[in-house]
Amino acid sequence: MSLYQKYGGNAAISRLVADFYREVLARPHLKAYFAGVPLPRLIQHQVRFLSHVLGQTPSAYNGRTMAAAHGRLQISAQDFAEVGQILSDTLAKAGMEAEDLRAVMADVASLQSAIVAPKS
Repeated sequence: MSLYQKYGGNAAISRLVADFYREVLARPHLKAYFAGVPLPRLIQHQVRFLSHVLGQTPSAYNGRTMAAAHGRLQISAQDFAEVGQILSDTLAKAGMEAEDLRAVMADVASLQSAIVAPKS
């Protein structure tokens, strides 16, 4: 069974992503990254991405590469880490088991070089 199935599929992932963005957008310095971004579309996109990370098959994610999607934003390593912590906290609060949480966060950490601006 995939983590996608284990943790409730699309409905549960959609709630997780909504909770995650509620926390991210509550922080003004992080909210600035989303200025002018249509949030409903971003949330749908993120649901597809997180579903992909959790093993949904076939994958519904067909977005741009991480570098293409985030390059213009000049995301700092500190902000990447903070968003990662928000995601980790959101997943833990939703009841994700520690071993599964470590695996998901390792996947997220592996994206840092594609998301964080050089020399940030």
